[in-house]
Amino acid sequence: KLMTTKGDIVLQLYNETPQHRDNFIKIVSDSVLDSVLFHRVIENFMIQGGDINSKNAEAGEPLGSGDLGYTVPAEFHPDLFHKKGALAAARMDHPERASNSTQFYIVQGRKMTEGGLDSAEIRINGWLAGHYIKHDSAYSEKFDSLKTAMANDDWETFRGINQWFWSKADDYTDFEKYNIPQDQREVYKTVGGTPFLDQNYTVFGEVVSGLNV
Repeated sequence: KLMTTKGDIVLQLYNETPQHRDNFIKIVSDSVLDSVLFHRVIENFMIQGGDINSKNAEAGEPLGSGDLGYTVPAEFHPDLFHKKGALAAARMDHPERASNSTQFYIVQGRKMTEGGLDSAEIRINGWLAGHYIKHDSAYSEKFDSLKTAMANDDWETFRGINQWFWSKADDYTDFEKYNIPQDQREVYKTVGGTPFLDQNYTVFGEVVSGLNV
C-alpha cells in the first residue's frame, strides 16, 4: 500500500521480474521511500517518485537524480507492458538499460489509435537499434570507452560517445524488430498507456486499486 497525501494506492508486484520485486520490497521495508515526493507528474503520461533527495527538498529544487548508488538489471518480459496503471522502474541512459535503485513511475497514459501504435513501434525500434548497435562486436572498442566514461563519472565524454552511437543507430538494422502484440494493442486502444516505453524500461507491477488517486 502506497499512502499519499491524495489517497492510497495498492500495488501488485510481478514474480516475472524477481530482481525488481525483491529490490522494491527491500527499499520499502528499509523505509527508503518514506516521505519521498512524486517529483514528476505529467498528465496523460505518468507520475514518478522515489528520488531520496526529495524528502527534504526546498521548493523549486531540481529533483530526479537521487538514488542509493546501484542499479537493478533490466528484466523485460513479453507479457509485461506499459498499460494504464503499470508500475515501472525509472532509469538514466544506462547502456544495459538497468534501472534506478529507488525511482519508479506509475503509468497514466491515454487511449491509443492504430496509427499511434504504429508510431510507437517505430520509436521502440529506434530505442532497440540504439541498444543493439552498442553490443555489436564491430563497435566493441567504442562501447568499452562508453562504459569507462560512465564508470569514471566523465559525463561529457559519455554524452559525446552516446550521441555518436545514436547517430549510427538511425541506419542500423541488424536486430530483430519489435512488433506490439495484437492483444496488447487492444489494451492500449481500450484502456490506454504509454506503449513507446515498452522494451526500454522494466515494468514490474501494476496498480490494483487507487488508480483514481
